[in-house]
Amino acid sequence: MRGVDKFFVILRVVLALSIPCAVRSSPEKEGVPDEQRHFSAEDGGVRHTMPLPRDVLKILSQTETVKALWKGTEIPRGGIPRSWFSGSVVHLAGVDERDLIVQGADAMAGANVTTFWIFRHGTKGYSLVLEVAALDLTAENHRTNGLLDVTARSATGSEVFASYFQFSGNQSRYVEIKSTREMIGEPR
Repeated sequence: MRGVDKFFVILRVVLALSIPCAVRSSPEKEGVPDEQRHFSAEDGGVRHTMPLPRDVLKILSQTETVKALWKGTEIPRGGIPRSWFSGSVVHLAGVDERDLIVQGADAMAGANVTTFWIFRHGTKGYSLVLEVAALDLTAENHRTNGLLDVTARSATGSEVFASYFQFSGNQSRYVEIKSTREMIGEPR
């Protein structure tokens, strides 16, 4: 084989091996194949549950949503019941970190609505970056400031509401950038 032909064969092999890696590492396509990105109050919620860390439970116990429920419920000495929440690992910024989406369950779940919390994991533990009451929550494929965008939806008998959130690097939390309201059965 001539030197030029050998060069092109090697070049083809290198390109053939490197293109799938480039596609796989695209920020828009990152994630774990099994990762749950859609959560709903209607369908049993969290598929890949994990025990919530103590610092997450502590932060949850300090939210107004949980405090409001405490007023009518006797909390055990050990703190808020773990059965009130169901959490799943998500990779908001990439596969190398373990953030959490927590969904209200049991006493925290309402009729056709629940509260969702998103926690980022950092060097000092977890921090709450979004709390929203909704029918469902989706971590979208698009990123803003390195984190997946989030959509929360709610519905009544005649309307569907959607809130769109993006991560604000300056505020270290999600902020609502847009909300929509659509009548059910209304032409688009």
